Amino acid sequence: MDEIVFQFFNNTLANPYLDIIFVFLTSKGYLIFLPFIIYLYFLMRDKRAFFASMVVFTIAICLNDWISTEIKGIFERLRPCLVHQFRDVIGCSSSYSMPSNHSSNAFTASTILFFLSKRARLFIKAMVFTVAFLIGLSRVYLGVHYPTDVIAGALIGILVATASIYGFNKLTHHFRQRPFETVLFFSTIAFSLFRIYYIRHGGLDLSPDEAHYWEWSRRPDWSYYSKGPLVAWLIGLSTYLLGNTVLAIRILSVIFHALSSLLLYNLTKQIARLTLKNGHPDDAKRCGLIAFFSLQIVPLFSVYGIVFTIDTLLLFFWTASLFAFYKATYNNGDYRYWFLLGLLIGFGLLAKYTMVFFIVCAFIYLLIAHRTILLKPQPYFALILSLFIFSPVIYWNWSNDWVSLRHTAGHANIEEGFKISLSSFFEFIGSQIGVLTPILFIMLVMAFVKLKDRPFIFSFSMPVLCFFVLKSLQGKVQANWAMPGYISALIGLSIHWYKGLTVSKRESRILLSTFLIALLINLVGLYPHFFHIPVKFDPSHRLRGWSNLAGDVDIIRQGLLKRDEPLIIFSDSYQVASEMAFYLKDNPKTYSINLTGRRMNQYDLWQNPMDELERLRNQYGKINGIFVGSTRLDYSSEFAHRCDRIEKKMLDLSHKNRVINSHFLLICYNLTSLPHRRAVSY
Repeated sequence: MDEIVFQFFNNTLANPYLDIIFVFLTSKGYLIFLPFIIYLYFLMRDKRAFFASMVVFTIAICLNDWISTEIKGIFERLRPCLVHQFRDVIGCSSSYSMPSNHSSNAFTASTILFFLSKRARLFIKAMVFTVAFLIGLSRVYLGVHYPTDVIAGALIGILVATASIYGFNKLTHHFRQRPFETVLFFSTIAFSLFRIYYIRHGGLDLSPDEAHYWEWSRRPDWSYYSKGPLVAWLIGLSTYLLGNTVLAIRILSVIFHALSSLLLYNLTKQIARLTLKNGHPDDAKRCGLIAFFSLQIVPLFSVYGIVFTIDTLLLFFWTASLFAFYKATYNNGDYRYWFLLGLLIGFGLLAKYTMVFFIVCAFIYLLIAHRTILLKPQPYFALILSLFIFSPVIYWNWSNDWVSLRHTAGHANIEEGFKISLSSFFEFIGSQIGVLTPILFIMLVMAFVKLKDRPFIFSFSMPVLCFFVLKSLQGKVQANWAMPGYISALIGLSIHWYKGLTVSKRESRILLSTFLIALLINLVGLYPHFFHIPVKFDPSHRLRGWSNLAGDVDIIRQGLLKRDEPLIIFSDSYQVASEMAFYLKDNPKTYSINLTGRRMNQYDLWQNPMDELERLRNQYGKINGIFVGSTRLDYSSEFAHRCDRIEKKMLDLSHKNRVINSHFLLICYNLTSLPHRRAVSY
């Protein structure tokens, strides 16, 4: 029956006049809702209620569009224009068919407008649904959806709209009773949902580091070459439960970032209560919200709500440790908080070694403000507990020639000795202005000057920031390395900023400008193609195009596998090898060979690729190889005497029709050996 009705609308009713009408409805039908919205503006007496309703209207349509897209992926129903002979008017999309997003979005809009226009005439209410019906019908007439797709979309749209209105009414009720908690709850859910949506549909592939940590998770160990094991353990758990998908890995970033923001809100609120002694009880909550939104929006922190790296975990464990340490020092003698602090610091060290700065900062604070606590056993109990949790890393390094210590020393350029590098210093300062936004950077400096009498905030910020400023005079410092020092600084900034907000409107304009600039930077990073940002200025270009590159490699790989000849996949870069392992079908084992005497990486500590090659040759007699280079450099001379025949290709790493990079690919038939050199540095 679905096909019969489809053919009736697509072919039997076809005529050029209806073509014009239905093409307009399917492409510009949303414009017909504008007169209803304008009518609603004049109909509603409370303009604030109108604008609040429009926010709900927008959120509901976005949420509905996302839900409908996810449902399409569940049903995977092909569009009728891909299955049947149809009259082509607007072409045929390759996406799935059930349900119709056009129909679903139209009925979401019409349902909300229907509920909002209580005082309108019945004729106008009926017209709203008529528009939605005609938009849905246009999808069948143009041959891109079955009738049941449209019906399913209409039902989903009505349900989402009804749920959105119900949720808005509930939020409004709770906002009147507990405004700050309601804003906090709604904002946390909204930010988290957007991040999940972007992870699913934003076109951002795993970063090389994320893919490499996933490779670690496939080989569980007590520690790894460059980092502690916690990131690999967590990825291993999430992928075991949810499968080897990008969402399974990055859902951890959404969870940990949300928890970090809530902890910072709570800690800022408690510190503000002591700082703003003569203020209103709600003033502390307002300070907490400023800190919360800063962590959610400022680029230095917001990126870790989407990308799951060791810095996501460091952000959480540093913030949680701050909270536990604050409670421990103000609940003198309570072992519960010291025990919690020891656990958090220990797991923080398992995530990133930079967590050791927390121990230094805590000692400085106790030396300044609470010397008597240093004479008690509680802080030493917490320290011993944290080292006990960290002990697997110590044991692993003892068993592996202290390779992590050697890597950290090499990464910090210690072997180069002391030198002055003004270029790296100014590069570091510039990077901090960029990741914090210029206004926020200036405000942080001002807050430090005015809050220097606050030892808790000062002790957990200045030692870290001063260390990396001095380190930048000796060598390159990455923009994110000083991130822990800004966490407590946000607390001081929020309190200082709120004091200004209560005195001058100029401060509120500065706050709004800072958040708007931060939002704009985030949008540029998330959607660079929309803003036509050149690749070299795109901060996210290293996270795009890997799945496309792996797709091209997979076509070549599947062609070789059809011959029933085994093959080995390798690269001269651990980043490329990790990306190929994740994005190639069946997640094959890949290898990183050393062509240029590069520094060591984790692949060098695993099975030697030459040993694996020999094992496969002994088992199968003949093996082929695919080499995916990290650059466009031609390395065929390295393999000329190791293969019977060589094919060379150049593959583009591209996204949204933008070429990000080009990679040299080499197919080696009957591979006999690999040009693998020993690493010359750590």
